[in-house]
Amino acid sequence: MSDTSASMTKSHAIYALVVLVLINSVNYMDRAVVSVLAPLIGKDLSLTDTQLGIIGGLAFTLFYAIMALPIGAAVDRFTRKYVLSAGILVWSGAVFLTGLAGSFGSLFAARALTGAGESSAHPSGVSLLGDYFSQKVRTIAIAVFQMGVPLGAGVGLIVGGILAQKYGWQKTFFIYAIPGLILIPF
Repeated sequence: MSDTSASMTKSHAIYALVVLVLINSVNYMDRAVVSVLAPLIGKDLSLTDTQLGIIGGLAFTLFYAIMALPIGAAVDRFTRKYVLSAGILVWSGAVFLTGLAGSFGSLFAARALTGAGESSAHPSGVSLLGDYFSQKVRTIAIAVFQMGVPLGAGVGLIVGGILAQKYGWQKTFFIYAIPGLILIPF
């Protein structure tokens, strides 16, 4: 392989890693923000603490877990970037729908759909990194990819709190739907 080919391959790998870290960060921003918004949501929709716990945990995680296997199979069978793009589209749309929720049931459905969509990020990301990085550096690439988890969660909580104070919980979800949509073309 010539220096130019190796350089392009390396630059493509770095580009893919940066995009995947951003996607992973947005993934965790969307899931973390619910905890900051829970008091506002609970007050506005007259939800109990149990209902808020279900929305903040079970609704998302149950469907994330259920969809992990079929999404993993889809990643093995279809073009991964398209599986990931579809997942991002689903979860971004579901985050927007969360802002439209007016009841426990609609909120549960929106968070469940968010979990289902977000279950595409990890299997797609790790699989793509396997293509872009040799076995010698793959583990570090996956570790960098996973840095999106705490970064996204931290940013999600801070920015979510700021936006909630300024705009309320519904508009915060509308705003949080945007970054995923922006990342799809990349």
